[in-house]
Amino acid sequence: MDSSSSSYLVQAQIRKVTSSNGDAPSSLVNASVTLVDNKLYLFGGFHLYSDEVFNDLWVFNFADSRWKRVDHIKGQWPCARSGHTTSLWDKKLVIFGGIDKDDVFLNDLHILHLQTLTWEQPQMLGDIPLARERHSSIIHDNKLYIIGGYQKQTSQEEDTVNTINTLDILDLRTLIWSPPIPFVPRFSHFCGKYQNRLYVYGGLNHHMRVQDIAFIDLHDYTYSSIMVSSDTAPPPLGQHFAQIYGNRLVVVVTADLKQDKDDVATGVWSLELDSLRWRKHEDGSYLTPILWHYFAMEVDEKELYLFGADEKSDDESFLGVALAIDLEACGIVNVPGPDIGKGYGELLGREDLSDFSICSTSEPEAPPIRVHSLVLRARWPHFNNMFESGMSETTSRVLKLEDTHVTIKAFIQYLYTDTLTPTTTVEVITDLLIMSSRYCLDRLTKLCSEYLNNVMDVENVARIFRAASRSGEKGLKMRAFGVILSEFGSVVRTRGFR
Repeated sequence: MDSSSSSYLVQAQIRKVTSSNGDAPSSLVNASVTLVDNKLYLFGGFHLYSDEVFNDLWVFNFADSRWKRVDHIKGQWPCARSGHTTSLWDKKLVIFGGIDKDDVFLNDLHILHLQTLTWEQPQMLGDIPLARERHSSIIHDNKLYIIGGYQKQTSQEEDTVNTINTLDILDLRTLIWSPPIPFVPRFSHFCGKYQNRLYVYGGLNHHMRVQDIAFIDLHDYTYSSIMVSSDTAPPPLGQHFAQIYGNRLVVVVTADLKQDKDDVATGVWSLELDSLRWRKHEDGSYLTPILWHYFAMEVDEKELYLFGADEKSDDESFLGVALAIDLEACGIVNVPGPDIGKGYGELLGREDLSDFSICSTSEPEAPPIRVHSLVLRARWPHFNNMFESGMSETTSRVLKLEDTHVTIKAFIQYLYTDTLTPTTTVEVITDLLIMSSRYCLDRLTKLCSEYLNNVMDVENVARIFRAASRSGEKGLKMRAFGVILSEFGSVVRTRGFR
C-alpha cells in the first residue's frame, strides 16, 4: 500500500468531538491527559487567553466521543495548577507538581482513586523533590519517576530559570523519596521506558531546544545522551509528540502556532532503540488542517491519540477534534519478546511432569531438583551425551553433581530460561561461572562474566579473580587483577581474600 492510501485510512479516523452537556474544556494549556480503559482523563491547565488556572477533571469517552466534567469527587481536591504530570498506577491517577494560580511552584502529590472517585493527599517522607513544572513522569514497578522540569526564580534584577537536572524516585508503597539522582537538565520533554532504561526525548534546557536523546540505566543510574543524525530523522521544527512503543520511539510531528504550516514537514517517524535507526513511516499531510495540542497513548497499545482544534472553525476548545493513529497501519509493529524461556521456566515448577532428579554430593541433605530430561537434552550437550552413551544415570534417573545445591539450581534455571535469575548473588554467579566453563556453555559463561564485571568491587574482587582463573576467562581475570593491585591494602582485609 502506498503512503497516500495509507494516509487516507488514517485521515478517515479524524472525528468531531461532542459534549454530553454542551460543555467542553476550552483553550487549556499545560493540562495533563491520561488514558485509562478507553477513557481520557484531563486535569488542570490554564486558559490561553484569560490565564485562569483550573483544577477541573474532565473525562472523554471514546465510545460516544463526548466530554464530561466530573464534579462530585470525595476528599480534598488538589489546588488549581498547570504544568503538572499525571500517571496511571493500579487504577489510580498520581498527580505531581506544577505551578498554581499565584505562580508558586509545587512539589505535592495527589492520588485519585478511580474506582471510588476519592482524592487522597498522602504524607511523603525522604528527600522531597524540588517544586517544579513541565517535568515528565512515569510509573514502573510501583515507583514514580520524576525527570527534570524547571523553576523560575524572581528577583528585583531579573527572572532566572533553573532547569532541574535530576531523576527523583518515589516508592509508591512506602511513600519514601530516594535522594535525587543526577541526570540531564530538561523540561517540556517526553519520557518512556524500554528494557531497563528510561529515555528522554525532545524538550528544552536553559540554552535551547534539545535534539539529543538521553537515557539512564535503572540498575546503576549511569546516564548518557546521543545525537542520532539521519536524513530520515524527524525535523526539528513543529510540534513533537513522542512515546515508546515496543522497541521503538514513535514521534509524530505536526504544525504548531510558531511556524507557518508550510515550513513544517509533518508525519510519523520511529527510532529503533536497539539499532538507533530512524525511519519515516507516514507523510503528515492529513494532519495539517488541525492544530494538535495534546496526545495520549497507553503502554503497549497500538493507538496513539491526538486532540486539537480545526483552524478553519471558531472552535477554541483545543480538544474539539480527536484523531486515532493506528501505529500498525503505519508499519510500526510491536513484536513481543521471545517467551520460550518463560514457558520453560513455568515448566520447571511442574514436578508432576518431571522424570529426572539432580542432586548435590556436597550437600546430600538438600532435596533433589526435579527436572525434565527432554528439556535438558535439548539445552545441555553433556546431559544429552550421557543419554546417548547409555550411562547408569539414564537408568537410575538420578544425576549427582559436586556443586552446591543453590549453584545447581541456578544452573538448571538458566537451562530452562536462558537468563540469569536477577536475585542470584555474587557467590553463586562465581560458582556458576566455573560450572559453565566445565560444561563448555559459552553463553552462560559470558552472562556470568558480564554480571561480575558490572558488580566488581573491593569486597568481591578476590573471589571473582579466583573464579575467572579457574574458568579461563582471561579478560575478567585481568580486570580483577588490576583492581586488586590498585586497592591491595583494602582487598587483603576482605573476607574473600582469606
